[in-house]
Order: sequence, then C-alpha cells, then structure tokens
Amino acid sequence: MGAGDHAQEQNDKGAACCAPTARKGAAERAGDLTFETIAGRRVCLRSDHSQVRELAAMADAALASLPGAAVLRDHSRNFVVKLPRPAGGPTLYWKSFRAEGWVERLKDLFRPCPAARAWRGSLRLQEAGIATAPLVACGKPGPGRAPSFLITEELQDCRSVNKWLAHFHEDPARFARQKHQLMRRVGRMLATMHQAKLYHTDMRPGNILVRLSDSGEFDLFLIDTDRVMRTRLRGWRESRRNLMQAMFSPSPEMTMTDRMRIAGAYAEARGLEPLRTARRALFLSSCRWLRRRLRALVRAKPQVGPKPRGLLARLEKLP
Repeated sequence: MGAGDHAQEQNDKGAACCAPTARKGAAERAGDLTFETIAGRRVCLRSDHSQVRELAAMADAALASLPGAAVLRDHSRNFVVKLPRPAGGPTLYWKSFRAEGWVERLKDLFRPCPAARAWRGSLRLQEAGIATAPLVACGKPGPGRAPSFLITEELQDCRSVNKWLAHFHEDPARFARQKHQLMRRVGRMLATMHQAKLYHTDMRPGNILVRLSDSGEFDLFLIDTDRVMRTRLRGWRESRRNLMQAMFSPSPEMTMTDRMRIAGAYAEARGLEPLRTARRALFLSSCRWLRRRLRALVRAKPQVGPKPRGLLARLEKLP
C-alpha cells in the first residue's frame, strides 16, 4: 500500500486532518467540521472566526511576533504560544509539532500527523467522559516543512496536579481533605480512561490540569492528547504503565500515602482489590528503578559478573 492509499484509508476512518490534498479551495464536510486549504495546507476548523483563518496561514515566527503573544515553549519538538484574545472570544493556544529527524518524518508518511492524532485523542477522551481543552483548529504539515499545528481554547483557572500539590504543601493540615480528594479524583480518571480502552503514553501529573469548581469539587482536564491511543489493554501492561507514571512522577510534594490513594481509587473504580493494586504498582516501580541502575552498571563496567547480568535479563521482561 502506498502512502497515498494509506492516507485515503485514514480519511475513510475519520482522520480527516490527514486526508489527501484536494483541489485548492475545495471544502469537505464531516459532521460539524469543515476542511479546507489555507496557505497550501489542509486545515480542520471548528470556528469560522476570521482571526482563526488568519492564524492558520501564519508561520511560528510570525505568531511569536504578534502583539500580546507569549511564547511558552520553543524547542526541537514543540512550539507553544499563547495568543491574544480575539474580539469576543477566548484566549487561544497554538501548538506546532516539529518532526525530529528523518525517522519521524518517514513515520508521518504512514500515520496521521501529530495534530490529527491530538484532535482524535481529544474527541475520544470526550466520548469517554474525560474533559480536554476545547478544540478550535488543526492543520497538517504545509509547504516548506511547515509543521502540523493544533489550536485550542484556554482552560481558565487551571493548574497542574504538581502545582496543586505544592499549594497544599504550604499548609498540609488545612488542605489535607482537598489533597485526599484530588488524589482519588486522579485515580478515578485513570480508571475511566482505561475502561474506555484508552491509554496515554505520558500520564504524568504535569499533563493533568485541575480546576476547583464553585461546589468545591475538582474538575480534571487531560492535555497532550496526541499521546492518547486506543488499545485493548493487554492484561495489565498498559494500565500499569499509566498507573506508575501518575504515581511515581518526580514530585517532592507527593507522599507515599498520596500515591497509595491514587492506586486505591483506581482499583475501586475498576472493581479491583485496592491494596493488591498498590503493592503491584510499587513492586513494578521498584523493578524499573533497579533495572535502570543495572543498565547503567553494565554500560559503565562491561566486565561485570554474570549475576547482575542475569538479574537484568529477568527485569528486561517486565513492562
């Protein structure tokens, strides 16, 4: 199957952002989304605001120079800029997905572009009942190696889980109940995602944004949705990885009790025994820690004996 045939197949499945390029000026309809060609690239719009169309035709450097724009990230993989609020609309965030090297560019010939994966991932999460940033537009790579991009609305009054934990750490006794509630909310969100057969390859607390509602409940939003995949969850392999990423991220304010609460809420939501789930996650995390250090030891000392090598060989079989 050629790259063109594969792209057509992806279009038939609903990945319209990566559809083959049509005649210039042509437009297609798929539900409530409009697909058209803007500045030589295929763009999927959810808003007919004229400023969104203007932004879709601009390069990263031009976006960064807009009055009131704030560049939040600019490195080899991603470019993220906060754009000024359009007249009568919300603040927008632009994210460009830059391909790292020829291997990634080759992969993108046979799979949806990162912006399309992010769009699809957001829709799948929303169908599962997990909130994400509201979608505005996305575009596939354009001429001159212009990267694919995603435009979303701002999530107001949101902070990452890590920042909430740092806030709770200022007065642990006062915020103990809220901290307990947030950790359990994270565990239940993971369970909801896995029950929908979805899996996030970078489930760290920094990718979970939290807003405290007027009723005192925490509303969670998942970002970096280009990393969301649909999977059959073969046994515990993918779900354990997600659980470990959420529980054992390098966060000094997250105590062992907090990690156990995440595992306990996850286990309860999925009908599992909480303590066993927590112990399993702790065991696998410890094994991964030991595996990393054994790898470093073998690289630094090639003459290391057979026992460390044998243990490393067994650990390599674990997820």
